[in-house]
Amino acid sequence: MKWFKNKKKHRQTLQQEQLMMEKQIQKEKQESFIFNKKKEKKQLSHLKVIELKALCEKYQIKGYSKLKKDELIKLLEKHL
Repeated sequence: MKWFKNKKKHRQTLQQEQLMMEKQIQKEKQESFIFNKKKEKKQLSHLKVIELKALCEKYQIKGYSKLKKDELIKLLEKHL
C-alpha cells in the first residue's frame, strides 16, 4: 500500500512539473511572437508581394488579396 501512495504522489509531482514547464514554454512562445512581430514590421519593405501576402495569411488578416505592395505594407504595419 505504501508503494501505491508513493507512486501516486510521484505522479502528481510529475504532473505539476509538466504543467510548470508548459506554462514556461507558452510564456517563451508569447515573448518570441512579440519579438518576431517587431522584427517583421521593420523588414516589410524588403519583402516581395507574395511574401507580404503570406504574412497577411499567417496573421489572419482579411482583404489583402488585391492590394499592391505599399498597401500591403500599410495593412501589415497596422496589424503588427
